[in-house]
Amino acid sequence: MKKQTSTIVFLLLVLFVSAKNYKAAEIYSNQSYLYGRFEMKIKAAPGSGQLSTFFLYRNESELNTTLWQEIDIEIFGKQTNTFQSNVIIEKVEGTRLQTPVVHTTIPSLSDDFHTYVLEWTPDSISWYLDDVLLRTEKVNALFCNAPMSIRFNHWATSLSSWAGAFDKSVLPQYQYVDYISYASYTPGTGDNGSDFSFQWKDEFTTFDNSRWSKANWTFGENLCDFLPANAYTENDQLVLKIEDVTPIPPNSIDNISSDVISVYPNPYINSISIQNKTDEDYAISLISLDGKNILPALPLNTNTVAEINKALEKQSSGTCILFIWHDGQIVETKKITKL
Repeated sequence: MKKQTSTIVFLLLVLFVSAKNYKAAEIYSNQSYLYGRFEMKIKAAPGSGQLSTFFLYRNESELNTTLWQEIDIEIFGKQTNTFQSNVIIEKVEGTRLQTPVVHTTIPSLSDDFHTYVLEWTPDSISWYLDDVLLRTEKVNALFCNAPMSIRFNHWATSLSSWAGAFDKSVLPQYQYVDYISYASYTPGTGDNGSDFSFQWKDEFTTFDNSRWSKANWTFGENLCDFLPANAYTENDQLVLKIEDVTPIPPNSIDNISSDVISVYPNPYINSISIQNKTDEDYAISLISLDGKNILPALPLNTNTVAEINKALEKQSSGTCILFIWHDGQIVETKKITKL
């Protein structure tokens, strides 16, 4: 994440979260942790420019008042048998030091789930993949001495020399997390003679709002906005989604009709209702006749319809276009008119 020069700049990034045409996802723990063992099972997303990640992050490191501390696992979508371990610190404000190491694996990290373990103690940080120790960092580990939040994110970077040129043609793509467990650092008194004592495990049967929050911001080299709707649980897994919601100028496409969605009344006065006539999952976005994004693509459900009606309340009388999406493709468009 790029260092911001002031709190004001950071808040502006949050406010303008709808400015980018690609939407991604991040979750972060409501509690911060000092040292411990973090184990998780991840299936990474393929696609050049994409990163599927787990990391520990000292909150407010992006501000000039807090020395940066971060520990990373970053899985490359450009070569799905590679990931990067990294420690990022600041000894002096504004001067970041990094120790990135790229690891090449035999299996593809996007074809199936793999187990990652991060062990963090006062004098070392170790990374494991499928029970194999790949790296231990001792120098910069000494400067990771503040509590950090636990984070997963799936995003696309503008740094093509690092992660490859972003390939939007493969979207949407998904990072999956089967579980994460945390064991606290208890030297000499841990489980089975270890230095770590088990505390909790989240198997993502539901999204635990008491443990996690969803990001709604972006940062400089991120080609995406983090959209809370793109972080969700499904089939007992956490899903982090990247999608393309680039507005399509209405005058550049013909009216697409597949009769999968019913919108009524149309024209309307106060609000509309939307009915899905199939068993398929759809997303809906809303743009004005001049191509401005009124509402980004959101999964079609009761909450989405409420969000659409909130957006429509702010519109003057006239016509806008509802886009219905399925697997990243527009399957239907509907002109809706406010009287």
